[in-house]
Amino acid sequence: MRTVSLFPSATELVTAIGATDSLVGRSHRCNHPEDIQDLPIVTESKLNQRASSDAKDIDAVVDDHHHGEHSYFRVVTEDLRDLQPDVLVTQSLCEVCAVPESMTAESMEKLEGEPELVSVGPTTIGEILETIDRLGGTLGYESGANELGTSLQNRIDDVVRELPAVSDPAHVVCLEWTDALRCHGLWVPEIIDLLGAKVGFGSPGEHGKVIDWGDVVAYDPDVLIVSPCGRTIPEIRQDMEHLIDRPGWQHLTAVEKDRVYLVDGELSSRHGPRVVRTLEVIAKILYPETYDHISWEADEVAHFRAV
Repeated sequence: MRTVSLFPSATELVTAIGATDSLVGRSHRCNHPEDIQDLPIVTESKLNQRASSDAKDIDAVVDDHHHGEHSYFRVVTEDLRDLQPDVLVTQSLCEVCAVPESMTAESMEKLEGEPELVSVGPTTIGEILETIDRLGGTLGYESGANELGTSLQNRIDDVVRELPAVSDPAHVVCLEWTDALRCHGLWVPEIIDLLGAKVGFGSPGEHGKVIDWGDVVAYDPDVLIVSPCGRTIPEIRQDMEHLIDRPGWQHLTAVEKDRVYLVDGELSSRHGPRVVRTLEVIAKILYPETYDHISWEADEVAHFRAV
């Protein structure tokens, strides 16, 4: 079975079920785990490469492109043809994050043979677990998929089992972008709900949306988690410039109580096995004494000294 993954979450899922040897190609954004870095790349970005790394500039470039070509990536068909894939794994969740299903289907028409197209777009933790089973069946790694799914569910159960009883649940805001200001959606509000806290914006299973800073100030979160899609901790520190100068910042309860955290954007935004890792680290953020046995690396989570 020769598999080409056209988006990062699928690559993480394929490797996690033990099917790394089946991968013969990847997208230019696939960067985890390390042992897939030498695989041939069959996609490229069509966005303006001269854009700065500033969150506001990136948002502007994406918005301009959306109102133009409506496509952010290109499949390098000749390179894909050389790989002779049996399976192409694509996605239907977000056209900004990876090659969309429609583009993959168009590329398939130019290939010799008839590779199987697998398109996934889970929006909840349960759907992510179902996707694992589906990929395992398609690639012939049912055992690895079952093992991975069981392991992830056990980790979820372990976190939930240890949840402390609280009379006053924390009010939490999770930001997916800092300028324009966007809240997280999909599985992140689900995680907050699962952990017994109150999510200020965003609904489980639904995409994040643009929100108003005034509404954030009015909500006054006890905990603020900043995790822009795809951004690393150093990049998120840079993004904080778009928040700390806003009116009312210093008077937020989360700021006054020193409960502002930066979470790696790949953990929170990719619909792969690391979503459960996101659950674990947010559990520790919300209940540090209960989950003191959970640790994180500096490139996963950072406590942002907000004052």
